[in-house]
Amino acid sequence: MKEHIRKILRESIEKLENKKLELVTKMIHEFFDEVSFIDIKKYENKPMIRVYFDNDEYAGNEETYFAEQIQDKIYEYTGIKLIPYWHNIQYNTDVDFRLDAIKLKYDNEGNVINESEENKKEKKFNRLIQNVEDYLNSNEYPSVKRFTVYYEDTHDDVIVNIFFDAEEAVKLGGGINSVIKKTGKQVMSDLEVFPLDFKYYTHFDKSINESEEKQPKYLNIIKNLIEPFKEEEDCVCEIRVTSEDDFYAIYLVFGTEELNDKFSSFLQRAEYTRNLRNNVRNTIKDYLPIDNIYVGSISKPNCEWKPMNESENKKQSLLKTIEKEGLYNFIEMSGLDISQISSVLKNMDNPKEVLKQYIRDFVLKHGNKWGDNSGILSGYEIQLSGNKYVDDIEVIDVDLMSVKLWLYDEYGHIQKITSINALTDDELLTIINGLVNIKDMM
Repeated sequence: MKEHIRKILRESIEKLENKKLELVTKMIHEFFDEVSFIDIKKYENKPMIRVYFDNDEYAGNEETYFAEQIQDKIYEYTGIKLIPYWHNIQYNTDVDFRLDAIKLKYDNEGNVINESEENKKEKKFNRLIQNVEDYLNSNEYPSVKRFTVYYEDTHDDVIVNIFFDAEEAVKLGGGINSVIKKTGKQVMSDLEVFPLDFKYYTHFDKSINESEEKQPKYLNIIKNLIEPFKEEEDCVCEIRVTSEDDFYAIYLVFGTEELNDKFSSFLQRAEYTRNLRNNVRNTIKDYLPIDNIYVGSISKPNCEWKPMNESENKKQSLLKTIEKEGLYNFIEMSGLDISQISSVLKNMDNPKEVLKQYIRDFVLKHGNKWGDNSGILSGYEIQLSGNKYVDDIEVIDVDLMSVKLWLYDEYGHIQKITSINALTDDELLTIINGLVNIKDMM
């Protein structure tokens, strides 16, 4: 009986702690625009809230000062007590959570170098979910109006919501349930290209056959107000506006390639997108008496990019996308790994060129460069067979590459430098697998 009571008390304390954590992280995001992301770690048996932020200040004690600002603001509004992790806990027995503020650091190409592995994985997963939704909405399915996709963490499922036009479904004949079932089966088949398990739910689109008067009060006005941002800003590919229960959500869709052409650093791109979101929000609020709006942003490789449409011929569409985007960009974009598409690559007319291009792009992105088109990746041993290892991969000029091989026999080993063209397609695939593993360790 006592153990049962203890268990109930522990569970109640954990639920309360989780609610407090959720409240604090939301408030930190709300109060401090400089915050990029937050993750939670354990530190001396206390949850530690690690706040990653970015600003233009360069003071030596900046992280300490920012942590104290968060600490004071949260305590003022909630009474929840945070202390920086370096404080001695024995003098703070009533503390709720530990706190750490970490300023983001960037390399010469504007990539974050002190981002947590958890956040990298989360961002990659969110991009994959968005790609799935874009992919479905770019396809055409009879009587389907739109799709939404989200991750449901309670049961670890990716949910696909399919919204049907009931009248159009009836016109197809055979009964509406038959149409829905057939479409759902086709959607699940088309999604096999993505490395996820999906569940789908069907709905009838509430907006169907509604008159203009029945639409949300300010929807069309908001669309007209923000249309100039798309016309005037060459980095904005499109603007999506939705409304539900008088809450308006606006998403600016940026082209990554267009942003990179316009700005040379991550900081400039981040400031530009943040300012544009604020401008959109302020433009709406200047004209309309509403506060229940959210302005966010998402991105895609470039404004011309369309997600894969493989409902008729998956393999051919997949190959065309790889040829257009390049294998390295395709894998980054889709979340697939090389093992999932290796059989498709082998059906290409010239898979070696595609595989070589991936290796070249990887070396120039993650290796040591001495020019725009030259660099070397060294210090990683990739086994090609029982007695054959790749040590260095060197890119010279635009498309010349050499590899340093170690060949082992009963007398020891010998070193050999050869052109990458001398390797087989299977050996190139093995190298790419090794590079993917190397990237995960970086």
